Amino acid sequence: MTDLLLRFTAVILLCIPFFSEADVQWHTLDNHTVLVQQAEKLKYYDSNQIIITGTQCLAIFDASGDFSQVENMAKKIKLHFKQPVCYLIASHHHDDHLLGMAVLQKLFPSAKLITHQALYASFTVYQQAFEKQLATYQQSITLNEQRLSTLELKPEQQHEWTEKLLQAKRRLKRWQTLSLNLPDIAVDTDTELDLGNLRIQIMPRSSHTLGDLMVYLPHSQTLLASDIGDPLPYLGDANIQQTIHTLNTLLDLEIKTLIPGHGSQVTKEQLKITQSFILAIDNHASAAVKNDLDEQTMLESFKFSPLKEIVRTPLDEKAYKIFVAAGLKQAYSQHKNQEMQKLNDSSIP
Repeated sequence: MTDLLLRFTAVILLCIPFFSEADVQWHTLDNHTVLVQQAEKLKYYDSNQIIITGTQCLAIFDASGDFSQVENMAKKIKLHFKQPVCYLIASHHHDDHLLGMAVLQKLFPSAKLITHQALYASFTVYQQAFEKQLATYQQSITLNEQRLSTLELKPEQQHEWTEKLLQAKRRLKRWQTLSLNLPDIAVDTDTELDLGNLRIQIMPRSSHTLGDLMVYLPHSQTLLASDIGDPLPYLGDANIQQTIHTLNTLLDLEIKTLIPGHGSQVTKEQLKITQSFILAIDNHASAAVKNDLDEQTMLESFKFSPLKEIVRTPLDEKAYKIFVAAGLKQAYSQHKNQEMQKLNDSSIP
């Protein structure tokens, strides 16, 4: 996710009142799988979570970037499920998927955190990102206190906002006791877990980021694809050509249900449109490099059809502009590097 969106997320999750729990939708997909889906207005700013239940234990796939929401989810899990949480699976390093794992590590201390080996190798970076997120929350509270002192409000409005700030301070004080601990398990090959009469398959890839995990549920032919399966994907950290290859392999899988990292369930037909969108970005960037176009010309000349299949709302339009720019710049950089490598190879006697 872009720095712009991450900064906006920090503000939207703390500066203004937290979104009510009613905004988060819990969908029981089958007897073993529950989708905790973000509200439509937050689908590009925060991630879905999935609870997978066996007879012996539970696994939680991804954690929201809204720590308060993660706490609420944990309370519901403790209330409605008898099985212990054995595994926390982080699909990749982006803040809206990983940082909330600190909350779950605290509330389910015996659960093992699983990440891709590449994420594990750089985990200090993400621990620092967690500390930075807490610092951003503190700055947001301070900023809102300053704003509140300058506003002319009715007594009841003043009381309401003062209470909200006090709640935010209490939350932050609680979160400042957390730490994002090292993963217990790091994988770079397909790995099977047994949750008790339910086997799930962890599928590591290097596509959306350097280290992604997807989870396949054979019992229902469900794929938890995280952001690799997003209809409108963010490609700013992606290996573009590897992402295209990964989508090819997904289209060959027996999949009845595909859960993306953001938004509602996705069909294979929608996945094909996503693939064509990424191909269009890659081909456009490749042509720009070959024709020696500058980035601005490349950005202004990009067109995608059928656009209406991935851009249907004003929120989609905002995300599309940011995501297209990020994807084209990433693809452009990668094709530039490939061209330079070819030149270097050709110069070697």
